[in-house]
Amino acid sequence: MSEEASVVRRASRTGMALGIVVLLLGMLAIALPLVSGLAVTAVVAAVLVIGGVCQTIFAFGAHSLGRGLLAFLFGAITAVAGVIVFANPVLGLATLTVLIIAYFLVDGVYNAIAYFRLPSMEGRGWLLVGAIASIVLALLVWVEFPSSAEWALGLLVGIRLIMTGWTMIVLHGAAHRLARDAAQGG
Repeated sequence: MSEEASVVRRASRTGMALGIVVLLLGMLAIALPLVSGLAVTAVVAAVLVIGGVCQTIFAFGAHSLGRGLLAFLFGAITAVAGVIVFANPVLGLATLTVLIIAYFLVDGVYNAIAYFRLPSMEGRGWLLVGAIASIVLALLVWVEFPSSAEWALGLLVGIRLIMTGWTMIVLHGAAHRLARDAAQGG
């Protein structure tokens, strides 16, 4: 077996294993949508607080009042936004639901473009399936908003993780078969 084929086979096995992990995480997120949504909200809040504190500390190192003041204000606003999300996770969840709707629309368009730009190959159709799923999910959540904020983030992230995991499994499986066929000379 050539070294290139061996490298592709190892990478495809790793990719398949990672795809299975992503798929299982998606199933977990679907099983516990409110918990998943609140967990995502807590992580975003923590990132905002930490990022805001870092920006505020950075402001003290600025060499001019104008730059320093602007960095300080932006850092403080970012940290306060994180504290607000921690204090009111339902508001944070609703805000993130709107952002996730936008994300799924962009994700769907991106995957549709990728489908049409990739050369014809085994497993490529899953990009289009994922694109359609993302756009449909975004529209469904938008129609039910704001009541969908309780469950949508966890459910949508779970569904998208399942689609991503399955796509990874299929594409890496195709790469593994190509490497095997190349190693066998045909």
